[in-house]
Parts: sequence; structure tokens; C-alpha cells
Amino acid sequence: MLTPTLPFLTGVAANMIAGLLTSVKVGLFTNTPTLGRATVLSDLTQPTFTGYAEQAVTWGAAGEDNLGNIIYTGGLLTFQPSATTALPQTATGWYIEASIAMTETLLLAEYLPSPYTFNGTLDQLSLAPTFVTPNQNVWGDATVVGV
Repeated sequence: MLTPTLPFLTGVAANMIAGLLTSVKVGLFTNTPTLGRATVLSDLTQPTFTGYAEQAVTWGAAGEDNLGNIIYTGGLLTFQPSATTALPQTATGWYIEASIAMTETLLLAEYLPSPYTFNGTLDQLSLAPTFVTPNQNVWGDATVVGV
């Protein structure tokens, strides 16, 4: 019987995650749902200001840190109103979704460190999504920048 090695398992996890992350989108939500395993995309209320849209993520190459964690870092995503219609609006969190079996599916969601209010066309919220597989568990995170 073959016993898979840690590098093999890490490689399999990396390939599976890379495939899942290929066509994901990131969005914001404005409500305060209870986040957990049962949360679905329809539980999240997206902003309605002019110029808001979910954004596709362009991921960099997978990297590995000194602890053996596989790390994927996405490009910087910036959300910014293009008109003052429907403002102010406050984003409370962000999410990643993917199309799985032709259905938009929530992969993860989390609250921002503090809610961000869009008051005008110069307000912007930027996220740099990061996906990490520590110890074969999958976790997502984002660094909020440019607030």
C-alpha cells in the first residue's frame, strides 16, 4: 500500500485549490448576516451604488512559506462609486464566490476589520485577496488597503 507523502499531499492540495480559484469573483456586502458554514450567497446584500460590480481575481503563482503553507495572492481589487447615486452606503464585509456546476456558490465571507462607508466618488476600498492552505486546511483572507 502506498502512503502519500506530505509533498505529494501539498501538491494535490495546491492543484485542487488552483483549479477552484481559476474563475472566482470578489464582492462586498452591506448587511450583517451570521457567517458560518450554512451561509449562502443570497444571505449577503451587495452594494447598489453606481459603479459597483463583483470583480474577477487574477491570482499570482502559488508560493510556499517556510512552514510549508501554500499561498496564493490575488491582484489588488478596488471598489469605488462612479456617481453619487444611492450614496452613502456602508460595506460591512467581503466574499469570494465561484461558479460550481453552473451555480454561483459562496466560498467564503468575512467582515471587514471595520465597516467602510462610501460617501462620494473619491471614496475607494481596495482588497488584496490571499488564499492559504495551512496544514491541508483551506483559509482565505484579504488585506484591506487604501482606506
